[in-house]
Amino acid sequence: MLTALTDEGSEVRGLREGADDYVAKPFRRAVLLERVRRLIEERRGKREKDIVFQGLRVSRSECKVYADDQECRLTGKEYQLLLLLMQNHGIVLKRDMILEKIWGIAYSRNDRTIDTHTKMLRRSIGDYGAYIRTIRGIGYSFEGEVEED
Repeated sequence: MLTALTDEGSEVRGLREGADDYVAKPFRRAVLLERVRRLIEERRGKREKDIVFQGLRVSRSECKVYADDQECRLTGKEYQLLLLLMQNHGIVLKRDMILEKIWGIAYSRNDRTIDTHTKMLRRSIGDYGAYIRTIRGIGYSFEGEVEED
């Protein structure tokens, strides 16, 4: 966080609300660059674990999906939908929650966005698409034991 607020309370509030670091103006350029470099190095060292179900693998660090070691060509929204479903495997996710999490919009009864993306996602991941279960009038669920690798 780069800010003109220099008081201790603002710094504490910024860090508590999720800032990785807090730099108040005026700042020294070399110090700012070093702090940014350190944060980038920290992030590179933290590889997010893949999510795996049988031969289906979601690589969070690459933002890619593999089915039986073949890369699946997914849109960004399809990737986010699969990731959300697999992270919440065995749980029915309601339409309004899916729309809010992925599209950031309110649910509308006539909205077929999720249905269309789910249909395309199922097609893109082949046989593994059968594990995405439709709960009529409610939402979707991923039915399979998922592991982190």
